[in-house]
Amino acid sequence: MAKRFFIPIVAGLLPVLFSTGCLTLTRGTHQTVPAVSRPAGVRVIVDGKPAGTTPVNLELTRRNIHTIRFEMDGYRPVEITLKRKSYIFFAAVIGNIALMPAAYIVLGVPLNAIWADDTKEELGAIAPYLTGALLGWLGGIIIDGSLPSNRELEPHTLSITME
Repeated sequence: MAKRFFIPIVAGLLPVLFSTGCLTLTRGTHQTVPAVSRPAGVRVIVDGKPAGTTPVNLELTRRNIHTIRFEMDGYRPVEITLKRKSYIFFAAVIGNIALMPAAYIVLGVPLNAIWADDTKEELGAIAPYLTGALLGWLGGIIIDGSLPSNRELEPHTLSITME
C-alpha cells in the first residue's frame, strides 16, 4: 500500500526534474532585435539605459516588455514599446513529442520499480513506461509554456526614420 503513495510523488516530481523545455534549448531566453535608422548613428536607449547607436543588434530578454527610445540632436525622439506575444504553445506540444522516448525510459523505469505488481497485471507490463512517456511529454509542455522562451518580442525589427 505504501508503494501506491509514491506514484503521485514520482509522477509529479520526475517530469520537473528530468524534462527540459525544448523551446528554451532551441530558442533561448533572449531575442536579438535589429535596430536601424535614417540617418544612421542615432542613440538607442533600452529601458532607460544606453544601448549604442544605429545600426545595432539589441539582445533583449523575452521575459520583459521593453521600451526602446531613439534620440539624435536636431530630431524628435522616437519611442517604441516591444510587446511580448505568447503563441508558440503548438510548437511546445509538437516539439515535446521528441522527448517521449527519453521520458519512456527516465520516468518509466522508476515507475515500473514502484508500481504494484497487481496493477501491472491489470494494465499490462508496459503501462509504467507509457505513463512515464506521457508524463514527460506533459511536463515538457508545462515547462515550455511557463518559460520566457515561449514568448516572442514584437516587432521583430526596428526601422526608424528620424524627423
